[in-house]
Amino acid sequence: MGGAAMRRVGRAAAALTAALVAATIALAPGPWRSAQARSTGRIASAGARRLVGAPATRAEEASRARALEQLHAHEEQIRAATDFRRPIAGDRATGVDPFLVRGLADGPRAADRAADRFVDRAADRFVGVLRGSSEVVLLDGDLRTIARAPAPRAPTGLTVDDGGAIFVAGELSSEIARYRVAADGIVAAGRIDLGPGRGVRDLAAGPGGVLYAAEARGSRLVTLRLRGGDSARGAGDALLVAARDETPIGRGATRVMRVGPLLLVNCLLEHAVRILRAGSDGRPGAEVARIQHDGPIWAFDAAIVPGQKGDSTGSAGSAGSAEDLILVTAGVEDHPLDRTIGSFGYIDSYLTVYRAALAPAPAPLRPQRLGVTNLSERGIVTPKVVSLTVDSSGGGGRAWVSGYGSEQLASVVWRRFAEPPAIDLAPLPPGTTSLARRRDGALVFADPLLDAWVARAPGAGAPITVTAAGAGAGGEAAGRPPAVRLGEALFFTTVMAPWNRADGATSRFTCETCHFEGGIDGRTHHTGRGDVRATTKPLRGLLANRPYFSRALDPDMATMVNNEFRVAGASSKLVWVDRKGNEQPLPADPHAYRNPRLSPDGDRVAVGIDELGGQIWIYDIVRDSLSRLTVLTRPDAVSRVSGYFWS
Repeated sequence: MGGAAMRRVGRAAAALTAALVAATIALAPGPWRSAQARSTGRIASAGARRLVGAPATRAEEASRARALEQLHAHEEQIRAATDFRRPIAGDRATGVDPFLVRGLADGPRAADRAADRFVDRAADRFVGVLRGSSEVVLLDGDLRTIARAPAPRAPTGLTVDDGGAIFVAGELSSEIARYRVAADGIVAAGRIDLGPGRGVRDLAAGPGGVLYAAEARGSRLVTLRLRGGDSARGAGDALLVAARDETPIGRGATRVMRVGPLLLVNCLLEHAVRILRAGSDGRPGAEVARIQHDGPIWAFDAAIVPGQKGDSTGSAGSAGSAEDLILVTAGVEDHPLDRTIGSFGYIDSYLTVYRAALAPAPAPLRPQRLGVTNLSERGIVTPKVVSLTVDSSGGGGRAWVSGYGSEQLASVVWRRFAEPPAIDLAPLPPGTTSLARRRDGALVFADPLLDAWVARAPGAGAPITVTAAGAGAGGEAAGRPPAVRLGEALFFTTVMAPWNRADGATSRFTCETCHFEGGIDGRTHHTGRGDVRATTKPLRGLLANRPYFSRALDPDMATMVNNEFRVAGASSKLVWVDRKGNEQPLPADPHAYRNPRLSPDGDRVAVGIDELGGQIWIYDIVRDSLSRLTVLTRPDAVSRVSGYFWS
C-alpha cells in the first residue's frame, strides 16, 4: 500500500472514475426534495440514500436511465482511447501533493528527544515535500516557496535531526537524501542507497546520529547509524553508514516515531501500533507492547510524561512508575465491519487514548485504554493528523485532530486523560496530512487533496490556503484536469455520502475509510451475502481490472461506481419530514430503505429494503413492527419496482 502497487493508475482512468462517480450524484435523489413534503408531514428515508419519501416519477426514472447509458458510452470511448501498455504513474496523476511539513526553529536545536517531531517547535520557516513532483521545498512564514530541490521519487518520509539536517525518502526510490538549509537555499548534502527495490514510507531521527526508515512495500524497519560530519562521505555523494540493522516490523508501515527510549511503528495493514524498546545504541530491541485494533489506524502521536500514582478517574495503571507513555490513535472504529445492515456498518472514525507505565527493561509495557471518542459524530472523518501536547503533570493534554475527508479541525482537550474530553471545532479544508506550528501560534498543514499549504491563525476566521506548485512552467498542479480534482474529492471526502450519520452501526465515512490512499486496509470482512467473505480490493487502476468486485461481477466502471455509491449511502432511517424539511425519526431500525409509501390512514409504510432479500415490507408505525409483503425472486427486484401504491 502507498507504493507502486497501490499508486499506479493512468490519468485517463482517474478522469473516468471521477466522471462516473460525479454522475452518481446526479443519479441519486437529493435532499432538496424535502421541500415537496405534504403539509401534514410524510414519511422520509433519511440518510444518503433518500431524504424524502416522494416516489420517483417515471420522468425521473427515465432521466436516470439515460444518464447511466451516457456513462456506459463515455466509458467505452475512454477505453478505446486509452493505451493500457503505457499508464501514467499514480504519484504524478493527482497534482503536486504537498504531503509533509516540518518547522525549522532558529538557532541550535535542543537535544530534547521526547518525540521525533518538530511540529511542536515554534518556527518561522518550514520544510515540506511534494509527493507528486518529487521535490523538497523551503517555505517562509507565509508559506511562500523560498527554495526547492529534487527529492527521491514520491517522497513520504521527512525528518529533521538535532543538528538541523533534513532527511527525505520516497516510496518509489531506494535512496534517502540529506539536505541542509544555507541562507535562503536548500542544498543536497549526501545520500544513502538502501539497495534495489527498497522504497521508504517514513523516516525518524533518533539521538546520536541514528536514522530509522520504515519500508513502503516490505515489512522491515531499517536502522542506520551515520558517521559524523559532512566530510564522512564515500564515492560521490554517498554518506558513510557506521552500522545498519533491519528488523521485521509487520505489513504496511506508515509511520515510525522515536519517543524517549521507545520506537513506535504504525503497521496499517496489521491494524496495530507496535512498540519496541530502543537500545543504548539506538537499535530496536524486543517488542514490549502492541496496540491492536480490528481495523486500520491512520495516525497517532505519543509523549513521555511523569508517572501517575492513580486517582479517582481510574488511571491507576501507572502507579509507582517514574514515567509513562501517553499514546493517542486515530483510526476506524475498533469493531468488525458489518455489511448485514445493507450498507457499511461500524466504520466511524475514532480517537483512542492509551497510557502505559515505562517499566524497567526488559519488562513489557501494559497499555491501558483510557477512553474512546467517536470523531465521526463531531464531523471529523478519516483523520490523518493527530498532534499531541501534554501538561507538565502528565495528567492531561490537548490533541489537534483534522479529518482528511471532512472540513473540521478539532481541539480535543483532556483535563485528565481518563475522563471524556472537551472538543471544540473550527473550519479547516479537507485533505490535511501533516501539521507544524508557526511562532505566532498558527497551525500549518500540508494538504495534498487541495495541492496547498494551509495556515490557521489562533482566533482567526477562515484558514489561509497557499497553492503549492511543482517546478516547471505554471507548476504541475495547474494542468490537473478538473475531472481528476472532482474524482479525488468524491473518493476521499464525505461528498460521496454527505448525509450519512454516525448512529450505532450506521456510520459517516469515505471510500478511503476502507481503501487507504486508494489501496487496501488489510481486512477480510463479511459481505452481507450468505457466508461470503471478501478482502478489500485496491481501487487504483480499476479501469483495466475487470470484473471490478467479485461478489457482484460488475461488468464496467459505470455499473460498479453507481452500485457502490448506492450501497455507501444505503443505511438510513424512517423519519417524518414537515414542509420546512424538519425531521422527526421513527423508532424503526436502520435499513437500506427504498421508495417508502405512506398508507392513506398514515399508520403504515410500504417500503423496499435492499438487504432483506430485496423485498417490499410493511412497517406498522403504531406497533413499531415490520412484516414482509412480497416474495420477489430477483435480488434487485425492489430497485426495479417503483409503482407500488396503497389503495
